[in-house]
Amino acid sequence: MESHQKLIKWFKVIAVLAIIWNIMGIMAYLMQVTMMSETMQSIENPAERALYENIPIVFGIAVFSGFLGSVLLLLKKRISCSLFLLSFITVIIQLIYNFFIAKVQAVLGTSSMLMPMFIFIIALFLLWYSRKMDELAYIH
Repeated sequence: MESHQKLIKWFKVIAVLAIIWNIMGIMAYLMQVTMMSETMQSIENPAERALYENIPIVFGIAVFSGFLGSVLLLLKKRISCSLFLLSFITVIIQLIYNFFIAKVQAVLGTSSMLMPMFIFIIALFLLWYSRKMDELAYIH
């Protein structure tokens, strides 16, 4: 029971950090999809340029559903669980695309796998946390 109290005690901090995290994701998405053609042409490696030209829509779905889920979590709304599930599923789809279709690690090196794996862990945590808060009847 004490661990449940700790989860609830950190609720607002986690929800606000989730909002900030997802705002950064939205900013990254918008910067990539609105990249100017001059900037795009300055990328000399054609394989790297193709990575930015072929941004999958799941990236946008992941960050916007994660943001909305974070706001609704802060408002203690149960629907945040569904939005975090959608975000998590689209993160997985994006990881599959990046690593097995676009082969990002072959273009940018193995260090390019670190951030996507961190994103996966955060998305998994937010899904777990929202479900735990629902299980504890802290969100309605």
